[in-house]
Amino acid sequence: MKILITGINGLVGSSLYNETLNDNKNEYVYLSRSECDLTDELSTTEYFCKHNPEFVVHLASIVNGATDAGCQLLSFVNNSKIHINVFNACIQCKVKKIITILSVAMCKENNLIDNNSFINGPDLNTNVHEGYVHSKRVLQTLCTIYQKKYGHVILLAPVNIYGAQDLLSSSRIIPSIYKACINNNDINLSKESYRQLLYNKDLASIILKFICLSSHDYINASIIGNVYVVGNSDLLTTQNIVETILNNTTKKNIHDVKFNENNNYSRECCITSLPFEFKYTSFQDAFCEIVKNLRI
Repeated sequence: MKILITGINGLVGSSLYNETLNDNKNEYVYLSRSECDLTDELSTTEYFCKHNPEFVVHLASIVNGATDAGCQLLSFVNNSKIHINVFNACIQCKVKKIITILSVAMCKENNLIDNNSFINGPDLNTNVHEGYVHSKRVLQTLCTIYQKKYGHVILLAPVNIYGAQDLLSSSRIIPSIYKACINNNDINLSKESYRQLLYNKDLASIILKFICLSSHDYINASIIGNVYVVGNSDLLTTQNIVETILNNTTKKNIHDVKFNENNNYSRECCITSLPFEFKYTSFQDAFCEIVKNLRI
């Protein structure tokens, strides 16, 4: 089976690339931004038709400036273009199986997030990511419509993703806390605020397991409107995260770290049962592995 993966240089795509190198049963086409501009409809259709995939894993999005208020319209427009062009190309190529990713940021804050949260939200003016998250709503709508007529779609919604690829360069939660720790800056969260995490290697493994499902099992797993909320169910406080980072890097004492107790932002997700056995990696084990790989 020929499988086309978009967003291959991203946090998830780069890890999925490594996972698929040992899959000898399928043929993979790895699409990066340098090979095709997915915001351009003609280029996208031509690239897809050239490779004629049977299966698409759509991971591409533009995240730079996603939290900048001045970039929200551009983020919405460009990300929506990407999703629309990819699904239009899938129609042209008669793609029967698709896996793609939503975001828990689509859901209302301070609520327990489950499958219904994606059906009901998000509010307009939802948060600093509004352009990005509403483009994800466009993606969710495309998936629902596509599945009714053209093929089967698996929708995954990961909790806070982290990995070696973005630890030193991203503004996501783990890189932000890591940079604050090593630079002796205050942590801009209360020590008791909590969240769930997902190692990008785990998400890549989950996607590969979905790819490898039999056609019958894949069809059963792709229920219209269903979203698989994926991630480690452990609720880690900011203090838990900081302690793990300090134990693996600076060896600084947790009592020397200052937290912003006025920023008690927490979010909890109801993790969906997967149609196969899977064990998530603990943050302690994953961060230890990241440190060894980066030699920091």
